[in-house]
Amino acid sequence: MEKITLKINNKDYTFLANSSESLATVIRERAGLTGTKIGCSQGSCGACTVIANGEPVLSCITPAFRFDNADIHTIEG
Repeated sequence: MEKITLKINNKDYTFLANSSESLATVIRERAGLTGTKIGCSQGSCGACTVIANGEPVLSCITPAFRFDNADIHTIEG
């Protein structure tokens, strides 16, 4: 488990996450923000897209730990 800190929709969060846990899973299950959808789990449908540090990211295939201290914006924010 790794400690990660994220700013999601201008709110600070700190989580313990497995190294294989996706950013989408952390956003949905840990932060409770269910607007980010997990459609195909392969990154091809785009339903999981969030903005991380100003860039679009396919959050269902991206490990959450790669975005420690990132500024994330979801459909809710």
